[in-house]
Amino acid sequence: MPTDQVERRLLVAHNLEATQQLGASLGLSIHAPPSLADPAAEGWDWPWRDTLAAWGDELRSSPRPDSVVVCTWPEPTSAMALTELDHRSWIVQVEIPVATWFTAVSAAVGLCADGGSVVVVAELPAALDCRGRSDMTALADGLAALTRSAALIHGPRRCRVNLVTTELFSAPDTLLGMQPPLPSFPGTPGNEIAGAVEMLWSQAAAGVTGTVVRADCGRAW
Repeated sequence: MPTDQVERRLLVAHNLEATQQLGASLGLSIHAPPSLADPAAEGWDWPWRDTLAAWGDELRSSPRPDSVVVCTWPEPTSAMALTELDHRSWIVQVEIPVATWFTAVSAAVGLCADGGSVVVVAELPAALDCRGRSDMTALADGLAALTRSAALIHGPRRCRVNLVTTELFSAPDTLLGMQPPLPSFPGTPGNEIAGAVEMLWSQAAAGVTGTVVRADCGRAW
């Protein structure tokens, strides 16, 4: 990139305190997804289909960024077995996040400039800590597969796509097994997570794509 050209960056995330901290560290404001209809009385239909489609089109019509971060952090929730989720909880904790963030990632990768870099950020508790967190795990694993697919498809135009996983919201109060190697566990949005994003955005990572970087201070070892 010429030295006189300002790099364009985009942050797509829910407007939470943690994502505000991430945005502040990266110098970015948040482009938030739309609020979707409460599914309590909506049956099994997807009343938000058109809303998400319109939002995806809005993202695609934005000025082309050189670097994008799609941060999928949810509002903190209590651990709960998948079999205990009622109809509404299933939609809110699984279906809406999958639909929202697959829409966001697909739009962001297509929008990203040639030679650019997209980083997806997802909460993924370590195996020792994942009890009752199947909703987070399902989304993160799906995003990992989407990341690899997008990296393969958009690699010929030198666009890199990677996933950063965190354990900011899902670590239990009492950790099982060994303590994480780094005492800063679980890290902070403005330091460990922002640093991982910047690392993957940088040209120092020019050969890194389709990978998962765990910014969890070594908890996943």
